[in-house]
Amino acid sequence: MTQTTQDDLAYLRAVTDAARSPVLLGGRFLVMWGGFLATAYTAQWAILSGVAGVGSGWIAAVWLAFGVGTGTGMAVLTRGIRRKPGRGSAAATVESTAWSGAGFAIFAYAGSLIVAFATGNASPLLFDTIAGVAFALYGTAFLVTAAAARQRWMRAFAVLSFAGAAVVPWLAGRPLLYLVSAFFILAVAVTPGLILIRREPANLPDEAGV
Repeated sequence: MTQTTQDDLAYLRAVTDAARSPVLLGGRFLVMWGGFLATAYTAQWAILSGVAGVGSGWIAAVWLAFGVGTGTGMAVLTRGIRRKPGRGSAAATVESTAWSGAGFAIFAYAGSLIVAFATGNASPLLFDTIAGVAFALYGTAFLVTAAAARQRWMRAFAVLSFAGAAVVPWLAGRPLLYLVSAFFILAVAVTPGLILIRREPANLPDEAGV
């Protein structure tokens, strides 16, 4: 058996294995976004509470760094899954769509608040509601992904996300909100993300051309 034939068989075996069980490839993105977001929330808490010893103007710098970091991270991580089998599976497609939709919704809400605040049409307190909206959307994305991929364990993280959304109104207007949100993010993004990374299939052979 030639090396080419062996490589072709390895590729077909990888594709077949991916088809047998739903493949989810969003773990690395959850870890990246969760890590950056938990760091940004912690930094905002430190600034607002006075622990950092700097003015509130530094909050804008924190979120600017967050935007640069996540943008760069997305570019790098997207390239990293090009050789993963199952990228076009129904489960992976639903996963990507659900989380992309949640991300765009959060971006639209936060962007609208920024414009409204800049034009004098919104209270600064409304910025605290972004975390609540985000957690609610995370929970929905988890439920959709869990159903599509038949992964019942993800429902627990949906419930935890909804719990985070419920906590936000009680802490709105207090620096503690951001520290608590950081812990919730670590729980509902980084933790399931690490689980998904451990379950990712191996890369397809280079010769497969993917």
